[in-house]
Amino acid sequence: MVYQNVGAILTCAGLSTRMNENKAFINWNGLPLIEQQINLLINSGLNQIAVVVGYEQDRFQYIKDKYSLVTLIENKDYKSGRASSIKTGLSVLHSSTDNVLVLGVDQPRTRYIVQTVIERHISSNSLISYPVHHDKGGHPIIFNKATYNDINDIDEESNGLRYVTKKYNEYINKIDLDDEKVLLDLNTKTNYLEALENFNN
Repeated sequence: MVYQNVGAILTCAGLSTRMNENKAFINWNGLPLIEQQINLLINSGLNQIAVVVGYEQDRFQYIKDKYSLVTLIENKDYKSGRASSIKTGLSVLHSSTDNVLVLGVDQPRTRYIVQTVIERHISSNSLISYPVHHDKGGHPIIFNKATYNDINDIDEESNGLRYVTKKYNEYINKIDLDDEKVLLDLNTKTNYLEALENFNN
């Protein structure tokens, strides 16, 4: 199934300071993590994908030729934080995109997780949806187009997307999933090695 009215923003512009190497290019089952994440989104039925780069942006240029469904865009202000990357990604998605899913390159997920979040978001006609595991919020997070103006107002001082989720807290669709992978963030080498083992077991 292809979700024609859902776009995706994949953020991978950061410095990866805690990993001590660019997270986007660490090995994930034989592929650079950036390609694993792009393939995940494509295989989940998304065909409008904005990949936002910044740090070492030259290393990502091959993506444009390899993945036709991807729009590669540089966030020149990437050092200011992730909020600027999300706004940069939103700026290049097609105007017919009724919903946008946001995921970081360092947040590996399964196709089941991504598709479940999309389908439950659409079926509930929610403003915002995200998965939860044991009452902890996870990713990916998906926004209805009614929130796009709010997303364009975010910055690091307002805590990025938390500004939007706080504003619409009573309208959030929290999707309870019995899968701790919705909480994964590959911030350190230890996180990475543990996650790789969990995905393969």
